[in-house]
Amino acid sequence: MSEHSIWAELPNAAAGFVIYVATLAVALRQSWVHSPPRAAIGSAFLVYIVVLAATAAFGHAANFWTLSIFFWFPTLVFLFAFGALYKSISFQILLYLLDRPGQTELYSAVLARYVEAESFEKRLAVMQKNGFAVLTPAGYALSDKGRRLTQVVIALQRLFAIERSG
Repeated sequence: MSEHSIWAELPNAAAGFVIYVATLAVALRQSWVHSPPRAAIGSAFLVYIVVLAATAAFGHAANFWTLSIFFWFPTLVFLFAFGALYKSISFQILLYLLDRPGQTELYSAVLARYVEAESFEKRLAVMQKNGFAVLTPAGYALSDKGRRLTQVVIALQRLFAIERSG
């Protein structure tokens, strides 16, 4: 076994993380990006592959696992924060209140805008778009794809003893 410091991979991984954040910042400003979460995840994998290839191309005898840990830990923390900020209804409400005159709004207006519209109407549209549910004259109905997904979710909930979700 060679004398290889665990910290030797930190500069390459840190540079990779900085490049990832910069790549994502540029990518999200492009008109062809329709899904920020997909761009965030895709950019992470793309930059990771580039970091591995660059490390190998420059002849650096890197420890794959150490390099991967140092790259993916901050990247995953960033992805969790990105996802929370991107999808947080609470944060959207705070931004909405910030833009309102006097930074106040009626409870009923907030309820209608964020609980009804954001939580239900948009989610129903996403379920339809992804083929999990279909709109019928009687209301929404599970599609075959939606039924398969719910069966998988139920099995996972049973496996992990999750009695309630949502």
